[in-house]
This record gives sequence, C-alpha cells and structure tokens, in this order.
Amino acid sequence: MIGTPSKTFLVALDTGSDLLWVPCDCQQCSPTNWASYGVQTQGLEFAVYGTSSSSTSKNLSCTNSLCSSSVASPSSACSSNTQACEYTIKYMSSDTSTSGFIVQDVLHLNYEAPESGNTTASIYFGCAQLQTGDLLQGVAPNGLFGLGPEDISVPSTLARNGVISTNSFSMCFSSGDSSGRLVFGVEALSGIPSTPLVPINPSVYYVIATTKFSVHGNSVDASENLIFDTGTSYTTLPPSTYQSLGEMMNNQINAPQFQLNGTFDYCWNTSDSSILDSLPTLTITFNGGSSWDVSDPYVRFVDSKGNVVFFCLGITPSSTGIIGHNFMGGYEFFFNQQAMSFSWAPSTCKRSTISSSTLVLSC
Repeated sequence: MIGTPSKTFLVALDTGSDLLWVPCDCQQCSPTNWASYGVQTQGLEFAVYGTSSSSTSKNLSCTNSLCSSSVASPSSACSSNTQACEYTIKYMSSDTSTSGFIVQDVLHLNYEAPESGNTTASIYFGCAQLQTGDLLQGVAPNGLFGLGPEDISVPSTLARNGVISTNSFSMCFSSGDSSGRLVFGVEALSGIPSTPLVPINPSVYYVIATTKFSVHGNSVDASENLIFDTGTSYTTLPPSTYQSLGEMMNNQINAPQFQLNGTFDYCWNTSDSSILDSLPTLTITFNGGSSWDVSDPYVRFVDSKGNVVFFCLGITPSSTGIIGHNFMGGYEFFFNQQAMSFSWAPSTCKRSTISSSTLVLSC
C-alpha cells in the first residue's frame, strides 16, 4: 500500500529493474478494469495513484543526486530544485517502456509477526504516466516493483534510511498456486546453499555464475554469468550451452521428439502419459559448488480437455543468459547486497522462519 490515504497496488515483482512504478496521473496507461484481462469480477478496478490525492506525496527534484541513475536523469533544462526528476525505462520486450516522473511517498509495511503491527517508510517510485508495448497488454497492469541493486530501489532506500539493518531481501514463488512472499531486511538462514553475486559496473542486475548443468549424473560444463530476472518469463542460455544442454536432455527423455514451430526447440510427445511422472531433474551448479535442483524446467501444452499433448524444455537461446521466472517455483531466494551473496532454499511460501524484526510484504 502506498500514500496517505493508502492505496493498494497489485504489482509485478522484477529483480531485473530498479524502480517501483505504479499508474499515476495517466496519459496512457493500461485499462483499470479487471474484465479487460479476462477476469470476471463485480466492478473491481486497479488503483491509480494521484500525486494530488496523497497528502504525503512530493516530487523528487531533478537536482537530487538520486536523479542520476540508470532509470532517471536530470534533463538538460534542469535549473531549479522545484523541477521534477523525469524517468524512462525501456524493457527487453519490443517497444515496451514506461515513463513519467519520480515521487516520494510512504510505503505501508507489515512486520512478519502479527503482534508486531505495521510501519511506514519513505520511498521513491515512478509516477508512471505513459506506458507502451506489452505494458498496455496486461503484462503489469497495476505497476511493477523493481528490486534491483541501485540506490533508488526500495531495498536500498530502506537500508539507507535505517528501516532495515541489512540491504537484503528474500522472495518466494510457490509451485502450485499464485502465492508468494517478499521480505525486506532478512539474511539467509545458516546452512542453506549460496553463491557470490558477480560484481558488475554499473550495478544494475543480480548476476550469478554457473559452472555446470547436470541431468541424471551427466553434465555439461558451462561457465556462464546469468542474470536472475523475475521479469523474464523463460530462461535463456548462450547458444553453445543451450544446445549442449538440450541434446543431453534429449538423450535422457524416453519420448519421441515433437517439432514445434515456435518458441522452443527441444520438445517431446506425450503419447505415453506416464513419461510425465519420471521427467529428469535439471541441476545447476554455481560458483562455490552449491547446486540448485530446478523444480520444473518444462513447459506443458494441453488440449481442450486439459490433457498434456507435448512438453518442452523451457529454455531459449540468447546471447544474454537469464534465469527466468519459470525456473523459480518452489524456492525462497535471498539477495544480500551488503554481503554480495545469493542463497536459496525449498519453500511453500506459506511458512516463515523469518524473525519478527523483519519487514514483510505479502504478494
């Protein structure tokens, strides 16, 4: 919830960008009614933020140091501290962007333990007046929560202002339903797998380094730096690693290949449905030796009766390696910017072992 009085926004979580933005003072925004996205409700609508409707809202000046970042920059005409800091974010999807100006307002947070109550914290976010491309087609109809490492992001702001003691957060996506968790100021539990974050300049992404991919005891050596990006639907790998892994998977799956003229190259027929009960596990080993068993690296295609007719390895080739959202189900991931570490542990997203002193947003 944001502002005074508060408004609730259903934002998409994105570790591949830094700025939280919500529809605001709209010039061109996504439709606000849920029915536009195929959700039949009784008149429910997405919230729209208005700078004049929140008593705690104020513009970030174009002279503020935070206006010099990867998303925001002072215009050449910036000559007064009363001028707003404008921003534009262009996403990987073709012709997809958001633009507007940056405001400061309060974010309402709940403590993990219900008896600890709640609090508010001052943050910066985008008043998103103009959306283009996929953002007008329901990709993030009510805004996007950038969780990247830059100073303007919410985790960095909370840590800088002493709201949380560590510039860290965890997030979790369940495998079976749409439940999830976002927790600020939490450190990874001792003993769980971890790997160093790869330092990059400018520090705009969370990058982790792999050493190999394994399936049923067979492995492909692959020293790749991969961006961890919740905003990318499907995982991507550089072509040579992608092909080697795809062929290794093909040798392990006892089903005829299916030629799909579309997104995926490695697909298999399910004329024998029992194959779905014994699909091989994909394991990724990272720098430092810790490994991660991907809960479900496959994409299933069903007929009109809901029967799976074929399935594919949910990876596509790209010059930029990305761990996408399809690999993230069933785990809680810990990002610690101060320790430069990334950790993970299996989770249902419904049970917490976090201390009551941390702040939590439920998503």
